[in-house]
Amino acid sequence: MSRSRLLEILGRRTSDEPEFEAAVLASDDPKLHAELARQQIVLGGALGNAINVIGPELVVLGGFLGTLLAWDAPALEAAVAARTLPVAWEGTRIRAAALRRDRLLIGAAELAFSQILRDPASFGSTPSMVE
Repeated sequence: MSRSRLLEILGRRTSDEPEFEAAVLASDDPKLHAELARQQIVLGGALGNAINVIGPELVVLGGFLGTLLAWDAPALEAAVAARTLPVAWEGTRIRAAALRRDRLLIGAAELAFSQILRDPASFGSTPSMVE
C-alpha cells in the first residue's frame, strides 16, 4: 500500500488528509481506481492475517488507509473476508479512525497536558502563578 503512489496518479506531490480523500473520492480516473482496488486487495490480505491471529471485534484504519475504506467499503470488506477464517471474521467490523485529520492536534494536546493525564491528583497542588 502506498499513499505516494496514489498521490502520483492524482498528480500531486503532497496533500493533507481531507484534501487527499476528497481528491480520491472525486476522481473518475480508471488508473487511480485500478490502483485503489489493488491496494484494497493488499490491505485485505494484511488485515485478514491479523484478524486470523488476533481475532479483534473492531479494526480501525487511520490515515490514508481510512481513505481506502471510504472509497469502497464493501470491496475492502470483501477482500478482508476472502482472506479471513469465517470464525475469525464473524462479527468483525472495520471503521475509519474517528480522529482522522485531528489526530495530530489531539496528540499535541496530550503532550501539553501529559503531566495532568499521568497524575490528575497533582493538578492544582502546585502554587498558582497568579495571586
